[in-house]
Amino acid sequence: MAPTQRKNKLDHEKQKERQREAMRKLRAARKDDPIKYEEEKQKARDSYYKRKEEGKIKIIKEMTERERRQQRKNWRKRSKTYYEKKQSQKIIEIELEDNTPLVPIVQELPNVNPGPSNKDDGRARIGKLRRKENLKRLNNEIKKLNAKLEKERKKKEKYRMRLKRLQKTPNNSSPRKNVEKLIREEKNIISPRVKKNLIFFPASKFNEKDTIVYERWCTKKCKVVIKGIEKDCVKTIKEKKLSTKGEVLELLKESIKPFFLHVRNINHQFNAIQQIKEGLKEHDVLIHMDFSENYNCKYSEEIQSAHFGGSKPQISLHTVVVYFKQGNTLKRKCYCTISENLRHDPIAICAHLKPIIVDIKEKIVSLDNVHFLSDGPATQYRNRKMFFLIGTYLQQLLSAKTIRWHYSEKGHGKGAPDGVGGCLKRTADSLVSRGTDMSDFKSVLKNLQEHCKGVSIYGLNLDAEELTSIEKKLPNDLVTFKGTIQCHEVTFSDNYLLLNLRKLTCLNCAPSDVCEHYPLGSYPLQSHSSAKRKIKYADVYSDEDSEKQDPVEELESYAEILSLQNVKEHDFVVVKFLGKKTTQHFVGVVQECNQYNYLVKFFRKMSGSKKFVLPRKEDISLIKKNDVVCVLPQPLINKRKQYSFSTNLSLFSNIN
Repeated sequence: MAPTQRKNKLDHEKQKERQREAMRKLRAARKDDPIKYEEEKQKARDSYYKRKEEGKIKIIKEMTERERRQQRKNWRKRSKTYYEKKQSQKIIEIELEDNTPLVPIVQELPNVNPGPSNKDDGRARIGKLRRKENLKRLNNEIKKLNAKLEKERKKKEKYRMRLKRLQKTPNNSSPRKNVEKLIREEKNIISPRVKKNLIFFPASKFNEKDTIVYERWCTKKCKVVIKGIEKDCVKTIKEKKLSTKGEVLELLKESIKPFFLHVRNINHQFNAIQQIKEGLKEHDVLIHMDFSENYNCKYSEEIQSAHFGGSKPQISLHTVVVYFKQGNTLKRKCYCTISENLRHDPIAICAHLKPIIVDIKEKIVSLDNVHFLSDGPATQYRNRKMFFLIGTYLQQLLSAKTIRWHYSEKGHGKGAPDGVGGCLKRTADSLVSRGTDMSDFKSVLKNLQEHCKGVSIYGLNLDAEELTSIEKKLPNDLVTFKGTIQCHEVTFSDNYLLLNLRKLTCLNCAPSDVCEHYPLGSYPLQSHSSAKRKIKYADVYSDEDSEKQDPVEELESYAEILSLQNVKEHDFVVVKFLGKKTTQHFVGVVQECNQYNYLVKFFRKMSGSKKFVLPRKEDISLIKKNDVVCVLPQPLINKRKQYSFSTNLSLFSNIN
């Protein structure tokens, strides 16, 4: 910019500043003279009204929407400027008042005694600032409350007007009435021509014999030649099927009921498990388990023959998540047992659970209720061997009062253990990608224990001897329970010698009771009864295998007894027990009846008397129906709770 232009610009700014200063002095002079100031204001008012009458100034009602918005915006801006100006003036006045020195009163009024001096002028200033802040805060709260009040007022007005409109013009129509109206007036739906075509057009009729092609999954038997030997094989394939429309509809009808039952079971089991988690107590535990897919050992770098060959070993992973209460907080702990043994049967499951149960017992010494949760494959968790081991082997490890084993609905067993297995496998694959070899069981165990601190990992050496020791606990004549596939809960109580099987998990019925809502039946544990319960007449039992009844004869004897209906609950009976050399008889009362057995509570005969009493420690046993000798009449009971029978019991040898 040229020097001359810069000088002209500066002169122009100085001239404008002198003009502004002159205007300020003029306004100040007018305000000093009240008469002239009032005349100036009157002239301004007259000018405003004159311009308003001429139409040069519009009121808010005469403006357009855009002009109204602009005018209101200007008002808000001016109001804000005015308010800020007033606030700044107040602050200046407070500052001036605080900083102005006090005039010595003694010099002006020498005859007046001086009053107390203000030693701390800063307190007054701080107090004024606090009052100012409090006033500002309260004003903001008032604004917010006024805004809420205005909002509620508008809402009230809206609903009031809506009610007024509804009362003024009542709406008697509804969706159903509108549909009925359309149906009654067919002319409003379709024209006569279209209606005629619809009625007589051949394609409008449904022909059940028309064919349709659809796809389905099915299992088929096929023959496969392996090394020159032809073998039968079962494969699951997707095939296209040609059927008529009628057959497809019938297939759909048949599938609806099983599908709804399937959905009901899914929701019921999920809700029941959620209730169990929420209702756990300090001495209760929930053990959720599942087998993860076997892990293939691998190297970070492999030659071709190692990559495509069958030389890679596999590792079995059994993952578990344990839920328990610590105070009022639900805690969880993750476990994984890995083994070179790839067995997934009930014997291997018990071996995998053993170290986990030992760790649980260290944290919770006395267990009351133990809940197990798993999916329900027939080869792993849901079969007769697993049922028997629940009430025998697992009960000995846990020493719990009750055990409940819950099964999820088929196809819906995924849960937390699958997440544990996925975490371990991803960690192993990540280590392999970074150059670590996972070539065998020891390397997998070592690396996972180092890099997965949140999971307690145990390496198991499941040799044949250990698995055989568990397998020996299974009797040779273990009977299959009819309805195993329908079972979704197995319950065991240490007071009874049988398992209760239920179609669905029932939390309303006790584990020892026969379920009233989803009963499926009972599974006796005869071997467990003789091994665990220490009844006082144990000498009547034989340890020799020669006295075991043949399974076929046992089933035949059951079939013969089924026709007898004379024994029912709360009946008093005489039961025989075959010993090594003699037969002894005991008196008891029937507690429960099922298809093949009775649950009997036994009495103790008083010495030197014909009366019977209940022992201090309950003596309950599960006996076969053909062991009942006779039914006794109702006894007489005296004040000392002594039972006496009218039947001559001396007819029975060795009555106890």
